[in-house]
Amino acid sequence: MFAMIIAVLLAVLALLTIEPSILPFGASLSLQFPWAQMIALRGVLAVGFLVLAVLCFALSLVKRRRIAAICLSIVFAVTAVGHGLTVWNRGIQPADLTTDPGITVTSTGNGSITAMELNTLGGKATAQDIANIMVSRGVDVASLPEAPTTLGEEVVAILKKEGLSFQQFDPGISKWNSDYSSTVLLVSSTLGTYQQIDVASSDGSSSKRTVGAKPVDGNGPTFIAVHPISPDKSLMSKWKEQARAAYALCAAYPDAVVLGDFNSTADHEAAMGVSGCTDAAVQAHVGGIGTWPSNVPALFSAPIDRIFTADGYEGTAGEVIAAGESDHRALVVRLTPKQK
Repeated sequence: MFAMIIAVLLAVLALLTIEPSILPFGASLSLQFPWAQMIALRGVLAVGFLVLAVLCFALSLVKRRRIAAICLSIVFAVTAVGHGLTVWNRGIQPADLTTDPGITVTSTGNGSITAMELNTLGGKATAQDIANIMVSRGVDVASLPEAPTTLGEEVVAILKKEGLSFQQFDPGISKWNSDYSSTVLLVSSTLGTYQQIDVASSDGSSSKRTVGAKPVDGNGPTFIAVHPISPDKSLMSKWKEQARAAYALCAAYPDAVVLGDFNSTADHEAAMGVSGCTDAAVQAHVGGIGTWPSNVPALFSAPIDRIFTADGYEGTAGEVIAAGESDHRALVVRLTPKQK
């Protein structure tokens, strides 16, 4: 009897990892330590529960407590499949973006905009690393969290040698204070002339970690680069506040492409109950590929670097790319105008 009670409790906990909101109090679990950290790694959970399912099945071959072991084996197997399907549905099908059919220095093409998000880890992804990806994938707008002003300037200079002109927007943080506190936004001049704007969070305060730019003539999307803090155990309240404010930008600026290191996944976004964001990576079938940490396989990483589309655009193709010595991979998504 005691074994069955333990088995039931373990089964409930396992199923809660797939969709915490199946219980009235469950939704908030995704925003609590350590559940918030765990739910971000669905690929790891899928494999972990599959291993547990095999172990329980092996245990069931022993007559003692056989029923409990069989039941747990089935539940763990279902849980593993649930996590695997979630990752699959969000997308693990990268495309080759080396051919750019959109806006270039010589043509408007089909009007598509290629967007990149890369946390540089304070410049561990070097200017050359960044420029190589931007040139090879035809990137038109890049969000670079944890990049000092000088790193952005180096990237712009390298791109200029390639015949590409980019406008830089940032809070003016020196290279000695780049970690966490600075975000650089680069916008191709082929998209028109842009000007920096002050982007207020939902509580009215502004942050140097958020940078926005809009077209001077009003033609084209606004771009907003964000970087909420990470969900460290001692900072969970502040993390939720900043992440909610970042997601709220989608509704506040419906004409904007919002991109950045959100330090949260689609599961956290859903638990926060903030609506208005359309995930371009999911549309492009790469939303299940992890970007952090970069030293483990992408399917075992957390997809916390995200790009959200502006009105009139949709993600049509994407890639997740290693970038120098940064602990993040770059997320690159091609945003194509919707057919009218």
